[in-house]
Amino acid sequence: MFRFAAKHCLLDSQAVERWFLYRDSRDNAAHEYGEAYAEAILEILPTFIADAKDLVNIVDQTVNEP
Repeated sequence: MFRFAAKHCLLDSQAVERWFLYRDSRDNAAHEYGEAYAEAILEILPTFIADAKDLVNIVDQTVNEP
């Protein structure tokens, strides 16, 4: 989905790489435990929130285009 978004200029390549990082972090959360992992997740959380808000805006703009 994110590659498709980049191909159609909805996300830039840096945003796509961050979304892959978020996906990988989510996948690893099922197997990783401990304070160090929790701290690593907390470090990327603000960027994830900003990217999620940006993605919502992009989808809203795309859906509402004439």
